[in-house]
Amino acid sequence: YPAEEVERKELPSATVVIFSKVDDERLAGTLRQIYAQDYPRFSVVVVCDTTFEHKEDIAERFRTEFPGIHVTFIPSESHNLSRRKLANTIGVKAADGEVLVTTVANIEIPSERWLSGMLAPFADGEVEVALGCSRLDYSEMRSLWRWYREFDDTLAAARWAGEALGGNPYRGDGYNLAFRRDTFFKNKGYAKTINLHYGDDDLFVDEISDGRNTRVVLSPDTILRTEWGDSSSRVWSLDKDRYDFTSRWLPRGPFIKSGMVSAAQWPVVGVCCGSRHNLRRHCGSCCRCGSLAGLGCRGYSHISEDRGEIRGIAALVGCLAFHDGTPGGELLLQNAAPPQQRKELYMAKT
Repeated sequence: YPAEEVERKELPSATVVIFSKVDDERLAGTLRQIYAQDYPRFSVVVVCDTTFEHKEDIAERFRTEFPGIHVTFIPSESHNLSRRKLANTIGVKAADGEVLVTTVANIEIPSERWLSGMLAPFADGEVEVALGCSRLDYSEMRSLWRWYREFDDTLAAARWAGEALGGNPYRGDGYNLAFRRDTFFKNKGYAKTINLHYGDDDLFVDEISDGRNTRVVLSPDTILRTEWGDSSSRVWSLDKDRYDFTSRWLPRGPFIKSGMVSAAQWPVVGVCCGSRHNLRRHCGSCCRCGSLAGLGCRGYSHISEDRGEIRGIAALVGCLAFHDGTPGGELLLQNAAPPQQRKELYMAKT
């Protein structure tokens, strides 16, 4: 949904609900990015996981720089409830926009068109939910499993986004999720899963979404990056655990398909490994990819000049994911292919 194709007068008013557990300086940096968004009507609600006194200090400090900002907080005594569900509920009740966009304070926004991109689908009155996407800043990870984690996240996002595009949404990304305020109250918020600490972006999306009222928003302008510093590996593990926990209440179809696809990928990797000695001369530049990424590049480079067969296409998807964005992936493909195909790739791109 390119925002420039939608009449600005058709776009609904919006409220960005930010759940903040970071220091004031980091929160201020995120607010500057949000207030720089090219969108006609929006407000901001910040829900802080802090004390009342600190909340008042934040509100006083930011009132001049960010006009109209609403700062609230989560009561410290609410230990038995999900912090994120409670924060979103408080934020929704404090919001005045027709559409809510939920996120967190430790994000990097790629463009001033993020908000208009996320809200463009709501120009259609039937749309109630827009599923955006975010990704960890994997450069902050120091673990040897960094490449696997990035690959695993990419496959997981491809699964739920693919199902949503196919008319069967069952999950979203709570760091970049938009829905109508009326839809939230019509569903009684998180009442059906109030006993669970998780589920604010998968069980909730499964409850309120269907193929008719949901759109997927994927573009370079709308994919957020979350930054957790030294806690990145721990956050990744916690997210993995919570999605594994809530998956038991979700439809089984997408997970069965995922298992079948995963099983089908192993023969592909085996072919790539078996042909490795024939592929090194085509892809010397792939040394920096890591194991599966290198196999992906080598699989692609093994396009025989006489038969034109493409091998290792599943691993190629992983290779693109490992290179932090499309431009790097395109460059890598050009370097991996034989000279004639390198020229064809370059001509197609230009």
